[in-house]
Amino acid sequence: MIVYDHLEREITGTTQEIRGLADAIRSVCAGGPHEGSVELAGHLSVQFGQGKVLIRCDPLRVVVRGSPDALTTFAKNLDWLAAQTPTGSLPSPHLHLEYVPNHMFLDPASEPLLISLKFQD
Repeated sequence: MIVYDHLEREITGTTQEIRGLADAIRSVCAGGPHEGSVELAGHLSVQFGQGKVLIRCDPLRVVVRGSPDALTTFAKNLDWLAAQTPTGSLPSPHLHLEYVPNHMFLDPASEPLLISLKFQD
């Protein structure tokens, strides 16, 4: 199960869970119409809008808003993470989503988010 820690602004999941999240985002972007929002994995709300991806972290979930193209790029980054191999040592494979000037797909007003792979038992 994907876990969201609001205080750490971190989403953690297994390889399959992170890959499933990427697939779900791609799936909703490929469909239409692109209006409203879609709840994924209990802790992520994908909202369709214009422009780059805007990440907001509230106590119950992460809200990711952007154009279908920007959200698809976000999903590709999740694919990259899911392709990494957890070795059992720390730190586990992870992805920092934090705006820097001229970021390819993040809106300047995005809040930082860490997405980590957890080890499978």
